[in-house]
Amino acid sequence: DDDDLRRGLPTCHIKFGEANAILAGDALQTLAFSILSDAPMVDVPDRDRLAMVSELAQASGVAGMCGGQALDLQAEG
Repeated sequence: DDDDLRRGLPTCHIKFGEANAILAGDALQTLAFSILSDAPMVDVPDRDRLAMVSELAQASGVAGMCGGQALDLQAEG
């Protein structure tokens, strides 16, 4: 959203630069996939774990976060 502040504090891209902010977002997203696929979840069957990974992929992709961000950019441009 390119805001300079969030909750009264400088946003990541203001404090660390746009390139570092993008890398941080990419790293956090891949961390979520790693946690879902690798973390010990004794009471979670593999099929449920796979369903969670699939849900995260759908919510992150073109039908979710990335698609929504593309629409925002298109509306601004």
